[in-house]
Amino acid sequence: MRRLLVSVAVAFSLFVGAGAALSRGDAAASSLDLSAEERAFLEERAPIEIGIMSNWPPLDYVDQGGRPAGIGVGYLRALNALLGDVLVARPAPFSENYELVRERRLAALMDITRTKDREPFFEFTRPYLAIPHLIVGRKDGVYFSSEDDLKGKTVALERGYYNIVIFRESYPEVKIREYASTSDALDAVARGEADAYAGNRAVAIYLMEKELLGNLKPQGRLDQPPVELAIGVRKDWPILAGILDKALKAIPAAERDAINARYITSIYEP
Repeated sequence: MRRLLVSVAVAFSLFVGAGAALSRGDAAASSLDLSAEERAFLEERAPIEIGIMSNWPPLDYVDQGGRPAGIGVGYLRALNALLGDVLVARPAPFSENYELVRERRLAALMDITRTKDREPFFEFTRPYLAIPHLIVGRKDGVYFSSEDDLKGKTVALERGYYNIVIFRESYPEVKIREYASTSDALDAVARGEADAYAGNRAVAIYLMEKELLGNLKPQGRLDQPPVELAIGVRKDWPILAGILDKALKAIPAAERDAINARYITSIYEP
């Protein structure tokens, strides 16, 4: 019997039949050329809970009906189609799911970027999405074209996100104010509590449109490569990372495009 996680968050099924043993979808799984050991692992461990962010639209979130939604969930559905509905989404704040995977009490989590300091605790799949980071400021304020323009300014960042580490190490002159969510960080800029926001372009633009933050404007792009989002798997389950990697590779390009297009309705190129 799988040990229950000690958490207030509830795990949601991606499908009516999600969490079934691999034997219910062995035809799909066999198309991935899974080994006998890999198939046995899925059969023994199903359902396998994958952490998603509960409030990071359009990448991952819980909709008004209490259902997991977003780009990451779209990829989980595509993976389930290949693996026989063994994956279950577990929405929670990123920091909570991160610690559970780090402590080997949760199988994996979506929307994580591979970094050196995380490698001792996670096995990583190939990235499934790459998104540039940008700066958001007020329309009536100073235009920030890069991190250098933010020196001496207050930047709103999400608590627990890796951008905090980057700014503290590479741009110590930037004043950081931490917020619980991207929505809260953008609202702080809109209200004048912070001078700018720096973070994921897709999330920022989605929230600016959805929450009618009309006094905000996308500005410069951060001087760093686009953030690559992968699935981070608990370190003692490299076999699961290998299985998910095979399945990610098998998702057709057309299906990837359809998943992304469903949630990203506007594009901004600084």
